[in-house]
Amino acid sequence: YEIVGVTGVQTCALPICVSDLGGASGEYTDVIVDGIALVEYGGNVTRGQLLTADSDGKAVTAAPAATASARVIGVAMLSGVSGDIGSVLIDRSTVTNGANS
Repeated sequence: YEIVGVTGVQTCALPICVSDLGGASGEYTDVIVDGIALVEYGGNVTRGQLLTADSDGKAVTAAPAATASARVIGVAMLSGVSGDIGSVLIDRSTVTNGANS
């Protein structure tokens, strides 16, 4: 239940899909690119929050710093805490901190 990207588990640079099977670098794996997918939470998540990936591919709240933006994998469908398996409605986008305006 990891968020993955072009080169595997992402550090939020470009999360593009979710893998429910995992896989080693260089191996093929099935991925989910739209709809609702199960993810492992890497922190506290509230239903409706935008999610991105931490360095372990776990879903965390997308909360960019004052002068930054974050790539978003989608919207949390369930509230939970670190280690919980939750669900995300995949809707890739970028979120920018309001202080950037």
